[in-house]
Amino acid sequence: MADLVESEPAPARGRPRDASLDEAILSATHALVGEVGYGRLSIDMVARRAGVTRPTIYLRWRNKPELVHAALFRRRGGLPNTGRLHHDFSTVADRAIEAWERPGVRAALLGLLADAAIDDALHATVMASIAGPIRGWLTAVLDAAVERGEVRADVRPDDVYDLFMGPLFQHYVCNGRTDRGFCRVVVDQVTSAISR
Repeated sequence: MADLVESEPAPARGRPRDASLDEAILSATHALVGEVGYGRLSIDMVARRAGVTRPTIYLRWRNKPELVHAALFRRRGGLPNTGRLHHDFSTVADRAIEAWERPGVRAALLGLLADAAIDDALHATVMASIAGPIRGWLTAVLDAAVERGEVRADVRPDDVYDLFMGPLFQHYVCNGRTDRGFCRVVVDQVTSAISR
């Protein structure tokens, strides 16, 4: 989920990489996905737009799916932990909606999931970066809420992740659109279900 997850290029080999080239490649990829879609996007197109060579890209990412994943699913800024459970859940849901509304994101996400279904390494990368940071955030937020007496001690973060992000993601992918009203319903229902 764009801006909710952290995705970094592969570790550098040899001399330090030029970070400005990384940003140029990622920005070009993000723009092109919105313009031509995931299926038509090619490494050649990205190289031309970014003003780099194909080898420059392949030194950083193995293939198109990993490049698109890095470009579209980067987190900017931390996830909220204000001590106000409903507020924090609402903030994360709003960020997901904002990320998903960007041009090309839905097509890229569907394309990535299709590619990940036949590439175990890509699947592990995509799933870890999509779910990992939010699962970690949920654990911290819920632990603090349990200590405050706001949430039951038997609540499991993995269950809450599925109950929270699952409906939002399913609604977006299956309906092809975001719905802030539905988002509010999910946040209300989940926070009510886990509260003491």
